[in-house]
Amino acid sequence: MENQLEKPRASKGLSIACMACGIASLILCWYWGCGLIPAIIALILHGSATKDHAENQFTKAGKITGIIGLILSILCAIIWVLVMILLGGALYELFSNLSSFMLF
Repeated sequence: MENQLEKPRASKGLSIACMACGIASLILCWYWGCGLIPAIIALILHGSATKDHAENQFTKAGKITGIIGLILSILCAIIWVLVMILLGGALYELFSNLSSFMLF
């Protein structure tokens, strides 16, 4: 018989935190790309859980929602920037046209 030290079984806390961060990234992705931070944390936690051989359904769900949240956050941030550029251009045109009508 060999005396092998068994690795303590990893708790589900890491897996649940991974899934919670993934879900938070989906919820926060619409707010100026704020879902980037929880999405990256979810992917890091997934990597840690996989490294510790504690991958289960929670970590898989966290990885999937983290990737989706990351993609949506990037897309939403790009869309918000484009909207602000277009809105700024429209306001500039509006005020430049209005200034020609003023008597100042």
